[in-house]
Amino acid sequence: MIHIQNKTDCCGCHACAQICPRHCITMQPDAEGFLYPQIDETACIHCNLCEKVCPILQSPQEPKDKTPTAYAAINKDDDIRGQSSSGGVFRCWRNISWPRAAWCSAQPWQTISAVSGILR
Repeated sequence: MIHIQNKTDCCGCHACAQICPRHCITMQPDAEGFLYPQIDETACIHCNLCEKVCPILQSPQEPKDKTPTAYAAINKDDDIRGQSSSGGVFRCWRNISWPRAAWCSAQPWQTISAVSGILR
């Protein structure tokens, strides 16, 4: 059964109330209007699903695959790279993908605060 000792230990997500199979958890407002779980202990079957689903009580899971999801690249051509603000990678990718009818997009600057979109 979930016990909130400190209000900072609850984000008010309602996950505990939603998962309770006996519907013995209701979200009740405190004096400031923030909702916190209230448990009807007589109806609780101590399944601990509320604790298992709580994002505050559960520590973040480590990803199984630690491969980075971001990559970096630059164009090997100094002239192309010198004319580009992105390292010239878009031009390489475009040259490879356009013959295959893939979608490409670019966002050239019109002014310092406006960008126009290009999509093929």
